Amino acid sequence: MAGVPTTYAELKTSLLAWMDDATLTDRLGEIIGLTERRLSRKLNTPEMEASTSLAIVNGSAVLPVDFMEMRAAYIEYDNFRTELASLSPADFNLHYSTEYTGRPTQFSVSGSNMMLRPLPDLTYSVFLIYKQMLPALSDGNPTNWLLTKWPDLYIGSCIVTAAAYGFEDQRLPLVSSNAEALIEEVNEAGQKARHTSGPLVMRAPVGDNYLRRW
Repeated sequence: MAGVPTTYAELKTSLLAWMDDATLTDRLGEIIGLTERRLSRKLNTPEMEASTSLAIVNGSAVLPVDFMEMRAAYIEYDNFRTELASLSPADFNLHYSTEYTGRPTQFSVSGSNMMLRPLPDLTYSVFLIYKQMLPALSDGNPTNWLLTKWPDLYIGSCIVTAAAYGFEDQRLPLVSSNAEALIEEVNEAGQKARHTSGPLVMRAPVGDNYLRRW
């Protein structure tokens, strides 16, 4: 194969060419998958963010399966948006009785659930902006934004992961150093994109009962 890989199949072919080790052929899917999990933890760019709305049932909502970190949370109702404040689990349990109802204003993350208080007095949905895991490559999902924009990071990081499977090469220290530098470059590019995407707007303080009309 010639050229830069743009699909899952091309990435596996490219990795075999770089590593020149046929014993790793059957482990390529695992190597790529483990690499994606590490990159999910290391990358912090706008492309890593997603949004969704969740149903609230008995004061809690199930978080998306690809959820990693919360960016923002809102309650939307009757053309009003209430921004939710985050509490630690200890403060959350200390300040709220399960008998207190109203429009939720605060939340805490517990396991794979988002707990909201006060308990809803009506039917609401919660809107999330969150950091998600890197969409995994597969035969059914042959590409993603990172492979499209930064194939060199995919290749270098996968080669570093392959070292755990016995791959040895005198280039490994250089490849590893380059992969870490690329992670910094991707994050810096993401921060530049985030802060130049529009004018800066000052935000008003958010209190328990603060409402913002769209």
